[in-house]
Amino acid sequence: MTRSRPPPETWAGDTPDGIVSALVLDILPWLAAFFVLDALVHLRRGQVVFAREGWGSPRPLRGGLRIAGLTPFGLSVVGYELPIIVTSEGLWWEDPENGSPPVVREEVLEFLPFETLGEVEAVRSSVRAPGRVLCRMRAVGDAQHLAQLLNRLRAEPQEARGRILDAWEDAAFDVAAARSRWARMRRPWMWTALTGTLETLLLFVGLPWLATRGEVDLPIWAGAFGALLLLHLLAVVFAGWTLRRARNPDTSLGNTLFTMAVFPAYAARAGVQVVRDAFSSYEPLVLAGVFLPRETLLAEARREWSRITESGQRARAPGLKALFEARRQRIEIVLSALGLSSADMLSPPPEVPAGAAWCPVCGCAHREGFSHCADCEVPLVASVPPSSATPAPVSLAG
Repeated sequence: MTRSRPPPETWAGDTPDGIVSALVLDILPWLAAFFVLDALVHLRRGQVVFAREGWGSPRPLRGGLRIAGLTPFGLSVVGYELPIIVTSEGLWWEDPENGSPPVVREEVLEFLPFETLGEVEAVRSSVRAPGRVLCRMRAVGDAQHLAQLLNRLRAEPQEARGRILDAWEDAAFDVAAARSRWARMRRPWMWTALTGTLETLLLFVGLPWLATRGEVDLPIWAGAFGALLLLHLLAVVFAGWTLRRARNPDTSLGNTLFTMAVFPAYAARAGVQVVRDAFSSYEPLVLAGVFLPRETLLAEARREWSRITESGQRARAPGLKALFEARRQRIEIVLSALGLSSADMLSPPPEVPAGAAWCPVCGCAHREGFSHCADCEVPLVASVPPSSATPAPVSLAG
């Protein structure tokens, strides 16, 4: 005996509101997966992210699989400690697939003259020269900008390269410009983050709630989708306003806004996207000075000062030693602009016991009998250096 089918009017899935509910429940898991994957980053050699979730304090992330800027009003700011050192003659290069010790080791570096370097190209987020990957960036746009710089240097006579490099580094180490950029874009950024947050709540909370309520009149669905479209457009508009206020010549405004307009889950994190795009041209220490709280900033400043000082002390090639000394001078300028003294910067972290030997790069305390940090490859510090205009060199533990 065959069972008769129920009357068509009882098929909830065939009613207009039932069809809408089913579509919403089918599509939202894919949008949620994209939303989460967009916040999942695999940090490679030389990539630094300063990330904040919600209203907390940003923290530095290095190496490995990380979540950055997932929650409402999150931040995700990208900086680079590249495995290449650019000079007017060529590049000092280290294979980016090697480990990432803070200290630059001259014995593993290879010098690549511009005359023999060949055409540099950006392949997705990788910067490549013939036969090798020079480095990997966090974003495609960052890779394109670096490749353009290297090709420009390669095409210029050597006497012009120095001026180009000086201008590039002046911009990367400009604390005042970075702070001014953040001050200009902070208010429109808050509107961007707010509309993105509201879009997130409507997309991943409001719509599923309506879809699981049962029968919902079509006018209610129309109102919900209309509100979602309005929030989406506002997030894109406010993102454009924020990036305009940033006045970052390296930002591809059209590409960023087009991606937001096409992918709602991308626009839901609009506040994260615009900050990432606006600040990737600055040095990590400069970004730390703009976004990190004082204690974390001191740790980043101590790390950068110590690793560059130790790298310069180990360098034997005159040109390389001069490069580290020039970088150290730029770091001194940044520290002065941030209002840091050498005593503040090289004082032990709060968690280090009094009198213990500690690593100025990672901040870890060590037992008696150790003179070097095995992870960071730098001498341990035994006491607080005296205050002076220039931070004292790191000394061996006694």
